[in-house]
Amino acid sequence: MRVIRHIAVVIILLAGICTILSLRLVRSGRDGSPHPAESMGAVLAPSVQPPMLVVDSLRVGGAAEQAGLRVGDLIETVDGDSVPSLAAADQALAGRGPLDIHVRRGKDEVDISIVTDKDRPRE
Repeated sequence: MRVIRHIAVVIILLAGICTILSLRLVRSGRDGSPHPAESMGAVLAPSVQPPMLVVDSLRVGGAAEQAGLRVGDLIETVDGDSVPSLAAADQALAGRGPLDIHVRRGKDEVDISIVTDKDRPRE
């Protein structure tokens, strides 16, 4: 009976590990690199006010937070191009160099320049 319990525990642990790995692959690019928005330290989500995206969360100390992006900001453009979907944002954010992002924050419009983590010099 103990052997069966041990086998069951091992199977459950393996299933959990497989789930974690598969989620990591879904969130990352095909080559295992971080999702483009993650390189600036932000998670984006579709907005209830299409065709824009909303900043859903920020990594503490990440490039987006340091540049002044805030949770709830509505992203209108990245480098002058509209980002009506997550796929469009991925494409726009995959570029190199500083990102010029135009956001709507309440009634205000704000321009933010973000140097992504991948573009920061290595120390």
